[in-house]
Amino acid sequence: MLKHYVEFFYPGVFVAETSDRQIKKRDAKSIKRPDDKPYAFRFFSREEKKSNGEILSGKNKDYSGMYYFAGEVYTIEQLKCEFSKESILIRNVEANGYKAAIFTDCGNWQPIEKNTIVLKELPHGTVNKIRASLKERTTK
Repeated sequence: MLKHYVEFFYPGVFVAETSDRQIKKRDAKSIKRPDDKPYAFRFFSREEKKSNGEILSGKNKDYSGMYYFAGEVYTIEQLKCEFSKESILIRNVEANGYKAAIFTDCGNWQPIEKNTIVLKELPHGTVNKIRASLKERTTK
């Protein structure tokens, strides 16, 4: 039987941390942001069947695009103008063929890929406010 899941993404040390849960249908409007505040989610499906009392799972497939809960989107040109000192970020975005990146409300940068949807576009300048807030929390 085909089962549907939502996979949540959280900032990690080198790569994103994830968690998933089964859902009845793939409907972005019905997804509530968990209290542990992931920055994004996507859907996937997989075949599952019961055999001898065990549930056998197939490979995850049919991934949706990424849905970001909230963030500020920057094109490469905007990144170069506003964050010229962030050369590693700009090089990573360009070298991997992305046209834009998003600064999430969790304080991390992510590439914008095909089929990306930003559920709440944050106002221009949010990056500096979030960074200041994060810096303040870490210095206390």
